[in-house]
Amino acid sequence: MQLTEVNDLVSNLDSSIIALNALRDLLSSDTTIAEQCGLDEQKFSDIQVAVDDIVDAFADFIDIAGEAQKALDCQRINSVFVDLGHEAICGSAPRTFLWIYITMSIVFVLGMFIILLRGALLPPVSTSTRPYEHVHSYDQEDAPGSIPQSKG
Repeated sequence: MQLTEVNDLVSNLDSSIIALNALRDLLSSDTTIAEQCGLDEQKFSDIQVAVDDIVDAFADFIDIAGEAQKALDCQRINSVFVDLGHEAICGSAPRTFLWIYITMSIVFVLGMFIILLRGALLPPVSTSTRPYEHVHSYDQEDAPGSIPQSKG
């Protein structure tokens, strides 16, 4: 519910309670209404009590709508967003980035330490007796700058 809708509701409730108060005053001051409507004293008294209850209910509605107006007030909501944004940007973010940097630095240093230790402590492993068997070289005739040789 938007603030304009709450403001409209409050103004409608205010005008309704004014009309209900006028009706209550009329019922309490004019006794000819019961006679004109053909109501006995008990039914007329019940109507007066009902109107009083409705006036009290409308007063409660006005109080609730007033509290809703205060809750939706721009200053209150704006201060919440400002505090939240300030805490997120100026408070939590730098601490979070600091911990991310520290953690990643520790992971990097320990990873390099493990690689260096492995290379320093373990002897190299050779998979063949000829270390350069997988290295391909040019044939003499395919090498750049070589003189083609005749076969035969």
